[in-house]
Amino acid sequence: MLNITKYVNALPYKSSLSPGHLKLATIGKQYYGVPYLADLSVLWYNPKLFKQAGISGPPKTFSAMLQDAKKITALGHGDYGLSFAGDCQGCLGFTMLPSIWASGQHLVNGPLGKQTANIAHNAPLKALLGDYHQIWAGKMAPHADLAQNGSTWGDDFAKGNIGMLPGDYGFVTTYLKSMPKSEFADAPLPGENGGPGSTFDGGDDFVIPAGASNPSGAWEVVQWFLAKSQQEQYPALGDTPVRSDILTPSFLGKYPYDAVALHTLKYGSVEYTLAYNELFNAPGSPWYKMFSEAVYDGNVSGALSSGQASFESTLTSADS
Repeated sequence: MLNITKYVNALPYKSSLSPGHLKLATIGKQYYGVPYLADLSVLWYNPKLFKQAGISGPPKTFSAMLQDAKKITALGHGDYGLSFAGDCQGCLGFTMLPSIWASGQHLVNGPLGKQTANIAHNAPLKALLGDYHQIWAGKMAPHADLAQNGSTWGDDFAKGNIGMLPGDYGFVTTYLKSMPKSEFADAPLPGENGGPGSTFDGGDDFVIPAGASNPSGAWEVVQWFLAKSQQEQYPALGDTPVRSDILTPSFLGKYPYDAVALHTLKYGSVEYTLAYNELFNAPGSPWYKMFSEAVYDGNVSGALSSGQASFESTLTSADS
């Protein structure tokens, strides 16, 4: 890949670009890519059920999310407080990791080649897994979540009997077509003790191959896509912009759901590691084993201990 540091640094809107996308395109202090489009995670919630349960707004802390789930489940009539993709390791990382980042922690620390696992003594991680276990054990989530592999993720929320769904912002296209607007809204994924929340900076980056025959022409194309006039068209196409500076009052009025995701973009992050797929997305990954032991089996402390060991082993293999 071509080193494009001087071009990125010259962009007048560099500070408004998605930080997570930029981080993944960085080695040391050198840039090898820039954001293209964002695929962000949010907390979907049902305002109608919240009102019925006497809840004034979406949760901003872990404890509030747990209490809200209890109140909504207590409504009866087949209502559940929260739903999650319980057999989709990638979905769980996409929606749970931002709450850890919003709490000031990551699961992987250090520079490439010298990375360490931050699992066993990660207080926000322990708290979040513990709350998910309470939700699961208290039957505040549908039993079908156990087998939800992502293929129909989000469909149960569209039926109107789920209070909260940590999910993909992209679900908005389905909800706009199938749900009354009084039954869905989005919010940032909450941190343990409050704050602005966070999101998973998913999506795509632009890169220019090293040895490209026309790198200056390629950079012109990149700048065209990053221009405001193009970025402002992303929501209508089902995508989220990668520039937070286009979040104007007119944008908010036209795209209120996307505005929530875009506002959270500057607080978003990623796990900066070459071993992400092996740690989180692969079948039987250390992340999913830890989640299953903690949430389904209720052994949170044991899950963190074994998770520390398996994360360290995977990172060591990736660094060697």
